[in-house]
Amino acid sequence: MRSYSPLKLLNLAAFLTIAGSAVSGVLQIDRILQRWLVLFLLLLFGFLQSRLPAEVESPHQLRTVNLLIAAQALIVAYLLWSTGLGFSFLSCFSS
Repeated sequence: MRSYSPLKLLNLAAFLTIAGSAVSGVLQIDRILQRWLVLFLLLLFGFLQSRLPAEVESPHQLRTVNLLIAAQALIVAYLLWSTGLGFSFLSCFSS
């Protein structure tokens, strides 16, 4: 029987949360160009999430983690401001 580490399960939960936010948010947008922009930004959010290291061992890694989280915060702030869909995109921060 395979055993899964807690980190892999947390990553799976994070990506499922992002996917659920994407589906619920994108379906509520009427304009097609804005829908594509939101989808691209959510894919970028997921890519940044995948770049987060599991452990921070040096000050350089800590700066990298802080920059990645700041970029994710800017993406979510822009999504909230441009679409007005609060809960759909705020749930990305639970990942």
